[in-house]
Amino acid sequence: MGGHLAKVLTLDEYYFKEIKTQRTFIRGLETRATYDPKTKEFILDSPTLTSVKYWPGCLGKTSNHCVVMAQLYTQGKSHGPHMFMVQIRSMEDHSVLPGIEVGVIGNKFGYGTNDNGFLRFDKLRIPRENMLMRYSQVHEDGTYVKPQNAKLAYGSMVLIRSSIVSDAARGLAQACVISIRYSAVRRQTEAYPGGEEPQILDYQTQQYRLFPLLASAYSLQLAGKYVFNTYLKVNDQIEKGNLESMPELHALSAGLKAFSTYEASAGIEVCRICCGGHGLLTSQWLTKDLYGARPNQSTFQMKCQMSLKLKCKDGVFPEVANFNNEHNHDIT
Repeated sequence: MGGHLAKVLTLDEYYFKEIKTQRTFIRGLETRATYDPKTKEFILDSPTLTSVKYWPGCLGKTSNHCVVMAQLYTQGKSHGPHMFMVQIRSMEDHSVLPGIEVGVIGNKFGYGTNDNGFLRFDKLRIPRENMLMRYSQVHEDGTYVKPQNAKLAYGSMVLIRSSIVSDAARGLAQACVISIRYSAVRRQTEAYPGGEEPQILDYQTQQYRLFPLLASAYSLQLAGKYVFNTYLKVNDQIEKGNLESMPELHALSAGLKAFSTYEASAGIEVCRICCGGHGLLTSQWLTKDLYGARPNQSTFQMKCQMSLKLKCKDGVFPEVANFNNEHNHDIT
């Protein structure tokens, strides 16, 4: 490599949240992006402690570029949260660029290989072109052009929820494979004196606990494919300006995200228990990776309780009725 770093572009695709707003209150973001028409640049700043970006994966040590959501200010007016492409590390030696403070937040219960981090801006200047202007624009003189519909960019968050459903299904399926295979090999307690010890999978209590989870894994996998295909279909409609199906997609993704992650988390714990003492060994994948990581899916991208609240508030499909009221803000 001749002493040079391999040129690998790593990009954190999630919008970066903040300490105070580590929830769905996007309008409460405190990071500011102020446009300077003299230099045709945006000035990114974290004016308060609670405006520090916190928790994004791959941020602490890995990413050199990221998409940052910040409050847009131009011509003395606020235009709500918008997204900006920001380089945070050098492409030559991976050092942190001036105007940026970044680091790792610390050890976690799960996902130990993911360097979740924090990010703070100190009047960092970026080119005007670094603003994502597909739906809204800022002209060189600072004139703001709002999008035809403020909800057009909301689909990216729904996509993440949709992918979590399938990911939860895979985690539960992997746990089922490990525990069922173990149950087929492990033998215990002879049925009669001098007889062969039966496989513990032959016991109805073991079947009662494991087989329904195996069925759930298949069901959740199919549900994950369905919600993802629904997202693709609805997103195609959104690109054409048709937003009629967005509330239903929002409700579907929120409900399935909550149910699938909780079902997978609880199921993985049952699979671990069904492996007896071996379920406590960190040398096997069920405990080290699945049990330590998958339960966290119930937390990120909105906790289960909040997702279910979105799903069940005022009826089975609350977003169909309340979407316009609850999400009538600019995410452009």
